[in-house]
Amino acid sequence: MISRRRLTAWAGQAAALLFAAMWVILQWHVRPVAGEIPLPQSNLLGYSNADLVALAQNLGPEVLATYKAILTYLDPAFIACFAAFFVLMTWPRRWAMALILAYVAADLTENRLILTALEGPVPLPVQQGSAAYLFTLVKFVLFAGCAVALIWTWRRNVVSRRGGTG
Repeated sequence: MISRRRLTAWAGQAAALLFAAMWVILQWHVRPVAGEIPLPQSNLLGYSNADLVALAQNLGPEVLATYKAILTYLDPAFIACFAAFFVLMTWPRRWAMALILAYVAADLTENRLILTALEGPVPLPVQQGSAAYLFTLVKFVLFAGCAVALIWTWRRNVVSRRGGTG
């Protein structure tokens, strides 16, 4: 039987490796071709559907296919591994389950909206913002909440192992 501690370590390591792989591919293969247009899933300053269409045009077919593959395969794999790590670390706290489920929903919805905008023309009238941008902001807020919950849980576990009251 595999221990929960070992599963937690594996899930955390898998999430870290997938995140690193995405970062390397995005920075070395996609980012140089994108030009001045920031990549949407890490852009906190806002983007519109027109920005997403311009990004698709800048990337060209080969790099755009790579970018879509990241959003379709690598990012969801990261999300799953991170969620597994989070659940194993914070078990059995119910509020933490709600937090990670909200994060997963926001991140997957953001990916789907970005992919949809990359594939189609800009809807008329052109919106100032993108629906995907709202989910980008929500994703970052929820991810920060997950990070705080992980630190809080880790701290409580360390204190309880030492026999303190924390």
